[in-house]
Amino acid sequence: MSGTSALPGYGLAFELSLESAEALVVQQEELDARLRASGVQAAWAEAERLRVPLKWMPHLEPAMQERLEEAVSHVTQALVPFKVDMHGLHVWPSPEVPRLLYAAAGEGRELVMGLQQVLEVHLERIGVLPDPRAFQPWVVAGRVPTPKGRVSVAEALEAPVGLGSSLIRHVVLHRVDQDRWGVRRQVVKRFRLGVAGVERRRI
Repeated sequence: MSGTSALPGYGLAFELSLESAEALVVQQEELDARLRASGVQAAWAEAERLRVPLKWMPHLEPAMQERLEEAVSHVTQALVPFKVDMHGLHVWPSPEVPRLLYAAAGEGRELVMGLQQVLEVHLERIGVLPDPRAFQPWVVAGRVPTPKGRVSVAEALEAPVGLGSSLIRHVVLHRVDQDRWGVRRQVVKRFRLGVAGVERRRI
């Protein structure tokens, strides 16, 4: 097997508040118990990966990173921090055909949508293609592996509950490298909203 590494992927996201992340972990644990009781086993996202993805950019040349950082900084310094309420858990595409289990943005959703759209415009200017899929301000909390037979999670699901508010102060750029030794993820930079630069002053 060759030891050659593939080109890295880069992602932009914002992180949940500690309150929202903890509430979401509780929902994961409670739903997992109900799913197991009904014979369904889900794969759950780890707590440190519970974030709302804004943009995924696979296979970018590392030389693009500086231009990527400049484009994101240009967007974020023109914005101000804002709040987003999350609620969940929901299932996509349906309880009868479950694939993703997620929390969704409620109040503040339009601000997240606007941020993502502006990022798309500025990233396209440096050669990053827009995502052809419609953006959804979700946190993917878990996945249900494709079953051999028909599986429904309708009986295990309960009405979505509020998961608290998150004050969005940063857009986080992370890098994902993959080779024969596995996958490595690292945070490259946090861009503070409303600041020309990174971490220069408090908001």
